[in-house]
Order: sequence, then structure tokens, then C-alpha cells
Amino acid sequence: MKAPKIPSLFKNNNPKKFSFIPRYYTPNKLKRKKIFTKHQFSNHKEDSLRKNEYQKGRIYKITLLIIILSLFFYKIIN
Repeated sequence: MKAPKIPSLFKNNNPKKFSFIPRYYTPNKLKRKKIFTKHQFSNHKEDSLRKNEYQKGRIYKITLLIIILSLFFYKIIN
């Protein structure tokens, strides 16, 4: 991607370029894409379940740590 040119008083003799990239329809590629997105969605579902289980365990660890630290500081203050 080129930076935009600053307008000038002098004429530019370079013609504008035309670039066209043709897109072709390939049925095999479309089938592969559908299968890949379906597989990716199922993996995402499994990953989200694992993530939820991990977060539940993490919440329990954090609350236990807070309770232990608060008891420790209470013991130090008294």
C-alpha cells in the first residue's frame, strides 16, 4: 500500500495503473472451507468448555488464597 501523494503544481506524466486479480470458483476449495469451518467451530466449543472448567477451579483457588491471607494478616494484627 502506497502512501498518499501530496498535491503539486507540476503535472505527473505517469499513467495510473490498473490491477485486477481474477477470482476463480473452485468447488473443491468451497467444500474444504465448509469442512474446515465446521471443524473449527466444534473445536471452539470444546475449548470453551475446558476454559469454563479452568475458570471455576481458578475462582476456588483465588478465594481460598484470599481467606488464608486475610486470616494470616488478622493473626499478625492481633
